[in-house]
Amino acid sequence: MKKNLIINLLFFNFIFVNIIFSLNPEIKDGYLTFKYYNKSATSVFLLISIDNYEKNFVFTKNEDCWELKIPLYDPQYHLKPGTYKYKLVVDNIYINDPENPFYITDPIIGKISYFKIEEPKIFFKYSPIKLKPLEYRFFYRKTSDWDDIKYIYITGTFNNWEPYSLKMNKLDENTWYIDIKFDKEGTYYYRYIINGNFYKDPLNMETVVNSLGELYSVINVK
Repeated sequence: MKKNLIINLLFFNFIFVNIIFSLNPEIKDGYLTFKYYNKSATSVFLLISIDNYEKNFVFTKNEDCWELKIPLYDPQYHLKPGTYKYKLVVDNIYINDPENPFYITDPIIGKISYFKIEEPKIFFKYSPIKLKPLEYRFFYRKTSDWDDIKYIYITGTFNNWEPYSLKMNKLDENTWYIDIKFDKEGTYYYRYIINGNFYKDPLNMETVVNSLGELYSVINVK
């Protein structure tokens, strides 16, 4: 009897762990992914607090499930630490996410699914990216060529080449970023200062070469 009880408890714990670690949403390969398992549904949408519930994010029907991928490399979907609430709309009916047991109760709309982000989730494919008019986010990703990066600054024609006034923020062990608001539209040239040495932006393919053969990165601000 005791042996059976232990086996049953182990089985229950195994099931519980599997449920917890298969929750919506999943962050993978730069996407915030939701899945909904109901083949009989004809339409599935997502309303989420990322954009104050303004947009209907449309799921795509696959062989096994309905799936939605929100690109986190898009600046408007960069996830800051906090709680994000959402509802599914299945065949025009608002429901909580059946793949996520976590919900909070809102005094106006009742129960609503949520997930928490503990650390910033910022993904990118290139640098810089436009956040809004005249404002851009610059990135640097560490490669295997570097053993240790003590600091990274950005300098350019937008700050009169002042070398140590714009220090980049360290996002994680391999990534740095900085947001810059420009005064006006135009073409600007810049470089990174890494551990005291100058480098072009390796994620920006637009460059110019000076008379000494040195490469400078270029940004066209609009």
